[in-house]
Amino acid sequence: MDPAAPAVIACGMRKRRTPIQKAIDTLLADPRVANAWSEGDNGCGDYRAGHVEDVWVDLKPGFISDEETHSIHEETPARLIDALGGVRPCDCDGCLDALAKAGARGGLPAGTRSNPAGDEGGSLWPVLGGLAAGAAVVGGLAYLLRPREASAMGMNYDGSVVPGIASRPEDGGTTFGFNELGGRLTGTAFIDRIKNMSKSAYRRAVADAIIAGSIPQCFARFTRVDVASRGMTGTFWISPMPLAVGTDADMFHAPLPVATVQRIANHFGLLLPTSKMVDAARLVPGTIRIPFQSKPDPHQAIATYITASNEVEAQRAGRVGNITDFYKTYVLDGMRLHDMSHCIIYGAWRSSGSRVQEVSIAHGLGYGDYSQEGLVVWPQVLVGGRSMPYADAVTSATYWHIFSDDSVPLDPTLLRYPT
Repeated sequence: MDPAAPAVIACGMRKRRTPIQKAIDTLLADPRVANAWSEGDNGCGDYRAGHVEDVWVDLKPGFISDEETHSIHEETPARLIDALGGVRPCDCDGCLDALAKAGARGGLPAGTRSNPAGDEGGSLWPVLGGLAAGAAVVGGLAYLLRPREASAMGMNYDGSVVPGIASRPEDGGTTFGFNELGGRLTGTAFIDRIKNMSKSAYRRAVADAIIAGSIPQCFARFTRVDVASRGMTGTFWISPMPLAVGTDADMFHAPLPVATVQRIANHFGLLLPTSKMVDAARLVPGTIRIPFQSKPDPHQAIATYITASNEVEAQRAGRVGNITDFYKTYVLDGMRLHDMSHCIIYGAWRSSGSRVQEVSIAHGLGYGDYSQEGLVVWPQVLVGGRSMPYADAVTSATYWHIFSDDSVPLDPTLLRYPT
């Protein structure tokens, strides 16, 4: 039998491709798409009959989604195709490096060309819909034309002071962070807004709401945590709970993929914690512990996000302060050097006190479910009572162990996840 011949079934008729397979073929034909798959045909470990076949695409270098990710995830092909309408040019370091390597091999990805303006680094710019890239950033849009490195913490990429965050902790070192908080948008109102959204629209809505200041007032007071290691002392400040939308009285606890968490952190000049920081924050006196509750499939449905948030709110009962245990969070860890396309997750504790998730590199950067939320850390720490950047401390051959359980200092390339 000719191995190139189409597959046949016993009756001699050609085997039919399913609608989802046809949709994947359509997505793969898009010049901006590097790869496309559904969870059902990708061998998802917990896939089973009746599970919604969520669809994913990885974008080619030089392209980014409207929520600042290089992959897109939706429940249906139709929603994913709609989300592709927001894809635009990207000149992040990862894209520039990939495009430069492709150019050196003489094989630029389809849909790209050299930037005629000759911007910094000789970047290669994609062309979408026949339009050359290089549009100016307007208002609150993300950083399409950003410099290669962020400027000083507490600053925007363009060097201006971030309006929603203080430039340093106030005297006493506990009250700082988001300054203009607690708008009129409650968690309940936000749930009404997002309940029928696509995943892409949901993630964008959460980021936009938090950046606009619709975040509970308690986030103005980060939790001070004192630590010690090898005869050295340190202090850091961490958000009282993962990122949320609403007010102190009425919150929506927002599950997010790491790229969205990092986008919000970047806006406010914040960083993500290490697993050692997450553990230490649980031990702060007065911490409120709300045990993790697992949810049935679909884990990645917005309806499941809403259910999980409502259950946390019922147990929180209006209390504010350092609240832990009900979530897994993204952390900085050297394990990620083994696969930079994945994120590191950690945490969630049961009522028995047992931990649900050890440090793990199981999920790709675009993955998110009801259990994964984002803690953020103030960019300055104290080492022996002396202030220094958290980024410097955790990558230092002298001080890293104060804030990290890794056996070696954190590689500087791991300080921020790609957005």
